[in-house]
Amino acid sequence: MNSSVESAGGGSIRERMAMLQLNQVARNTPTLPAGAGPPAPPPPPPKRIPPPLPARKTSRLSLASYHSSSSGSDGSSITSIGSNPPVYTGKESLPTQFAGKPKVHEQLKKSPPSLPTRSKPAPVLPPRDPPLPSRSNTSPTQNQAQPQPTPRRLPPLPSISVPPLPNRPKLPVESQMESTISRGPPPVPLSTRPALSRCPSPSMPCLACYDFSGPDKHASLPQFERTRVGSLQQLAVGLTAPFSNTLDRARAIFTWLHHNVSYDVHGFLSGKMASQDPEEVLQSGTAVCAGYAELFNKLSSFVGLETKVVSGHGKGYGFIPGEPYNRNHAWSAIKMDWGWHLIDCCWGSGSIDGPPNPGYNKRLAPEHFISTPNVFGRRHFPEDSSWQCREDGRIIDWEEYMMPDQEEPEPLRYSSFGEEFGFSEKAVQPPSNNIDFFAGRRTAFSVGLLCEHMSRKEEWVLFLVIGEFSDKNWALMDSDGRGRYHIEVELPDQRGLKVGLYRATTWKGRDAKGLSAKEWQAEVGGVAWGWSPIIIWGADK
Repeated sequence: MNSSVESAGGGSIRERMAMLQLNQVARNTPTLPAGAGPPAPPPPPPKRIPPPLPARKTSRLSLASYHSSSSGSDGSSITSIGSNPPVYTGKESLPTQFAGKPKVHEQLKKSPPSLPTRSKPAPVLPPRDPPLPSRSNTSPTQNQAQPQPTPRRLPPLPSISVPPLPNRPKLPVESQMESTISRGPPPVPLSTRPALSRCPSPSMPCLACYDFSGPDKHASLPQFERTRVGSLQQLAVGLTAPFSNTLDRARAIFTWLHHNVSYDVHGFLSGKMASQDPEEVLQSGTAVCAGYAELFNKLSSFVGLETKVVSGHGKGYGFIPGEPYNRNHAWSAIKMDWGWHLIDCCWGSGSIDGPPNPGYNKRLAPEHFISTPNVFGRRHFPEDSSWQCREDGRIIDWEEYMMPDQEEPEPLRYSSFGEEFGFSEKAVQPPSNNIDFFAGRRTAFSVGLLCEHMSRKEEWVLFLVIGEFSDKNWALMDSDGRGRYHIEVELPDQRGLKVGLYRATTWKGRDAKGLSAKEWQAEVGGVAWGWSPIIIWGADK
């Protein structure tokens, strides 16, 4: 069989493949025993018809490079590459897949359709500042050739530096004062907070304990006497030169008015008052309330202090409760570091004695400089209600201003209460003289200095006596070391009870100042000692 396959050398590839399959089957067929017939050959497999090849699209390249096939002399297939395709005359019928379609060469003659180009979206650029308008040049030549603008640069941030506080200048002599005046008034001073070592308030200082000894002493110097003053401007600069804050400067002017201007009692009572012009007041040395306020305002303006003359009603000399409104008084308002503050330079310099012989009592009354607006408003009613400047923000009317004080009667105070100890009536507890309400109850009794920020180095033995003066009724007051004395006791249930606060004046024949409470408690009643009252509650006045 092998030889027969090899002898059929010139068959096609498909025939040769069929012969190879038959030979393979013959090799795998087992040899039959003798006498057995050959098995029936299996039915031939169905002839498979290969599927038609897919139609190829004709392009210029496929037409230009045509492949032709031919058979060689030995029956093998020979392919020639690069031979020209057969010329198509158009008479032949087109294959089925090209039926109804335009001819290729006709398509090529036409301009091929341009493929749509995919446009990319324009990139989103960040917003740019509009260009600055170009400056118009002064000549055509400059307009033709303009230099390229240089990019702008932001200026550097300003450096903030706080200047050091100036030192207090020394008291200027006459030549220094003249040179200062020739240059004009000094500028408005910086808002500086008064240096208060004893007052912790960050905004408004405690005026009750503020030390005004510096400006008060400076304003009383001989060179500032009214008869030696050359001009108001010279006086204002000299009075305020050593002080850097508004409070001390205002106090120096306030105290100077007390020393150098007297109230014109005769002109006030007769109704024939002289001119209240500041220059006239400086020459005469007398004025009424308007003259004090105008002169304070004028001196303040030379040193940059902001002031205002306020007019209205004052409960002063000749006041009649319930009288209708009349403008009879004037005072000052000055802008401090914490706001507007009210000052009465006229009443702060002295007062008029009552009839039958009215006269002027020249006395420095600092309460008219340090009073809060609420307290100041008890005796001052401005015509313009916006100048009440109350701490609570209220605007009181004339009826409320004229209401009589409904305060309880105060306890009896002796001279040592204020002269020796400097106690304040505002720090007295209970504040009323009538203590019947506290009968049979535990009650606190206390006294203290004008301001809670004050302190005293010396100590005194203060004791409370309940009822009749007896060593059985003594109760030692506790001291906080800052001028405040306090004790809490239970009062007997007794109407008309008297309670007195006493101090030890002498001890063993010597002054009792500095006597300790421990020593007093250990030896009281066995040694010679003396005492005197300070304040009495429930006393018959």
